[in-house]
Amino acid sequence: MGLTCRNLHFTFPSRTGDVSALEDVSLDIADNEFVCIVGPSGCGKTTLLKLMAGLLLPDAGEIDFGMAKNGRPRNALAFQEHGLFPWMSVLDNVAFGLRMQGASRKVSHERAAAFIDQVGLTGFTRS
Repeated sequence: MGLTCRNLHFTFPSRTGDVSALEDVSLDIADNEFVCIVGPSGCGKTTLLKLMAGLLLPDAGEIDFGMAKNGRPRNALAFQEHGLFPWMSVLDNVAFGLRMQGASRKVSHERAAAFIDQVGLTGFTRS
């Protein structure tokens, strides 16, 4: 199925006025196609990737990245700057946000384990 973006628009609000990050961006990426997004700093590359990964919602336009037959997402995003705690396990890193919101260790680990399973990393929870 690939990934299709049509007429994407995204704006960041700021104190001095909205900042347009993307205006009318469209692209098609076929299954198994390798794509590089290149451009100067501040041109919207990361915003586009976050939209395609589902981490942000566009102000306008459509993104169709489909779902695999097993219900798992067909795409993922690995940030170039890691945001992990290297001394913590995968399970503890994923559960960290829930723990900071006051969830118990048991509850946060159960919910984190479900997310880890959803992305196919169950065998790495103790890493």
